[in-house]
Amino acid sequence: MQSQIIKEITVSQQKFADEFLKCGCLEDAAEKTGYSRQYAKLIAAKPSVDLYIRRAREKIEKKGIADVFWKLSMLEDIVKKSLSDDYDSECARTAISAISESNKMCGHYAATKVESINVNVDADFNKIKDIVNKYERDY
Repeated sequence: MQSQIIKEITVSQQKFADEFLKCGCLEDAAEKTGYSRQYAKLIAAKPSVDLYIRRAREKIEKKGIADVFWKLSMLEDIVKKSLSDDYDSECARTAISAISESNKMCGHYAATKVESINVNVDADFNKIKDIVNKYERDY
């Protein structure tokens, strides 16, 4: 029965599953393989796709490869250990770093602030330099 289910997986569904195994995010995998982000959970829930993903993960685990899911679980463990009952500021920094890395891996980035500056072309260049220096950020 299971081998029949695997045969029912389409090429595009297999590409979706492979992309999901790489990135760990259903929505991103759907978008990269031509599906809509809203359809991601539905396609992942299909028995043929689900079985394909489970078998691929089993193969990865047997080989001992650190896939995205393992990395995310390790980061989750770091956060839990860092925020135990007796944590200090260093533990909090460690937890924040782990959460930040986890967010990056899942495609959740912090919002960036964008400011628009309208400057008259005939303006004094010293004023322009002052404005640029005022809004300049170190990256």
